[in-house]
Amino acid sequence: MPLGAVTLDAAGTLFEVAEPVGVTYARVAARHGIGVTATELDRAFRAALAGAPPLAFPGASPVRLPDHERAWWYAVVRRTFGGAAASPGFDACFADLFDLYAEPAAWRVFADAPGALRGALDRYGRPLGEAFQVRDDVLGTFGDPTLTGKDRDSDIREGKRSVLVAKALRLASRRQRAVMARLGSPGLSTDGVEEIREVLRCCGALAETIALIAALAVEAKSALVGAPIDREAGAALGALADLVALRDA
Repeated sequence: MPLGAVTLDAAGTLFEVAEPVGVTYARVAARHGIGVTATELDRAFRAALAGAPPLAFPGASPVRLPDHERAWWYAVVRRTFGGAAASPGFDACFADLFDLYAEPAAWRVFADAPGALRGALDRYGRPLGEAFQVRDDVLGTFGDPTLTGKDRDSDIREGKRSVLVAKALRLASRRQRAVMARLGSPGLSTDGVEEIREVLRCCGALAETIALIAALAVEAKSALVGAPIDREAGAALGALADLVALRDA
């Protein structure tokens, strides 16, 4: 069975919330007219989290995963607030909390996390993040819209200057560059979009970009060699790098 997704939850092992959950919840709730103490919220959150189903959605479309995760957290936070969740301001409070915990400032790395591990994960994450973005650009022009949920003509019509386009401008013949000059032109026809897509493919830009993604994934995985990571975690991180390089959504 092909790998569909790899998720890693390092909370509690490498990093933790910057302040107690109850304190954060109470402060944000107060801004929305909800009065609950930090102690009550902290105790209720632990109970709600312990009683929640696994944060996993087998068979879910990758496009819908963020929606499933948000709904999962909404249920947990609603149980945490209990009767106070009936307040008119609860939905806005939840939205603020969800956005807050998406920010790095809401988290801190354990002081005793090994420096070697931090360095390895940094060297792993940087090329992998670049690979993800470049793959996203490829899918934006050559992907299957039923999987990506995105119109594959939009980047061409908008004239997006991606790595893929930069390589095409370098590799294209004079005739092909004349076609590429219409990238982002107002009123570009469907045939014009297809001509540009064909240039991206035929001039070698697509193949070179895919090779770059593969090289970035290899660079990311090489950062794990000799890192203080157990075998299971290392295998999961390696699988994640492969997934990023080969994903179709």
